[in-house]
Amino acid sequence: MFLGVFLLMRLTEGVTGLSGHVCKRERAETYMTSYNQAFLCQERYTTSCGHLDWRRCTRYRVQTCYTPRERYAIKYHVIETCCPGWNDDGTGNCAIANCGGACQNEGTCSAVEGTPTCVCQDGYYGDSCQHEKNHWEGWQTVVAASCGFLVVMVTAVTVYLYRRNRIKMKRINPVHGVQSPSPSESGVAAALSGFNPVHNIAQYGADFPRFPHHVIPASRSFPHASAPQRIHPSAPLDCSET
Repeated sequence: MFLGVFLLMRLTEGVTGLSGHVCKRERAETYMTSYNQAFLCQERYTTSCGHLDWRRCTRYRVQTCYTPRERYAIKYHVIETCCPGWNDDGTGNCAIANCGGACQNEGTCSAVEGTPTCVCQDGYYGDSCQHEKNHWEGWQTVVAASCGFLVVMVTAVTVYLYRRNRIKMKRINPVHGVQSPSPSESGVAAALSGFNPVHNIAQYGADFPRFPHHVIPASRSFPHASAPQRIHPSAPLDCSET
């Protein structure tokens, strides 16, 4: 007898007591209950009346009467259940992770740091293992970076070659407006070696050509290649055509 009572107590404890991820909540239970409803009513009774109370008379009086009634009542009590995301392992321990069937592509639900989480197979990722990994994603990144580097290098080399060729062209063809150095006296003498002022006067008139002061000094006389006749400075010039 004692052994049967002990086993019954252990079975009851195993069914109702939970451990692990346990949540408590109130549950409302509706049930039918009986009660007596009060109301005012007239009660009939008989009493003695007349002279010397030799007669019996019927009288009525008001009093509170009760009638049985039934109604619904609500009773609240606290129950223990496994928290959302956890199931009972059969021993009263809420330790089995439950992802609600959200794991896709053969993913398994496991407790990761105390939270039900889908553990994905190789090649998949996401909260529900719904995304497939792109094996070429890493190579695409490398190729994109290499192409960007090549574009930068080609641009830099092109700019360098363009600037170098431009500098060379400036050295070959000087920019207009830069004053060249003054000619030397030997160069001026060589340029004027074939100059004949008499012939020029006879051909173009009496106006002498005007040279810049830095080319021919005022004190230097013109060299003559040939002088057919000597002209006196005070004599009039013969400007007639021959």
